[in-house]
Amino acid sequence: MLAIALVRHLLGCHSEKAFLEEVRREWRHRFPHLPSQSELARRLRWLHVAFEELPACLMANLPEDPWQQVDTTALPVKHPSRVRGADQWQGPGGLVAGFGWDAAHSEWTCRFRLALRSELASRLVRA
Repeated sequence: MLAIALVRHLLGCHSEKAFLEEVRREWRHRFPHLPSQSELARRLRWLHVAFEELPACLMANLPEDPWQQVDTTALPVKHPSRVRGADQWQGPGGLVAGFGWDAAHSEWTCRFRLALRSELASRLVRA
């Protein structure tokens, strides 16, 4: 389940249904017992803590590359269909994000960005 969620996230697939159809069609040999879309969504909600801790566990024992890079991407915190007019999202610690157009990805999003720090040589995500 975690592998499916990670690949979907890395490929930037917005449609869960379309992604699962692709997995069934192209990767059936890797995932012979793939659950239905609703079952997969329920299981991934149960595994959200494990999904968040997975990168830290993988990186814990690898030596760090001295050459690093940082990249950012828009963080979707609210679906565009839920926004009516001017809107702001109140985040933790007093953070506030306005809703606006993300030209890099051609989509509407709140103005939070997710930053990733990775190594240049291996491209492993460190933080």
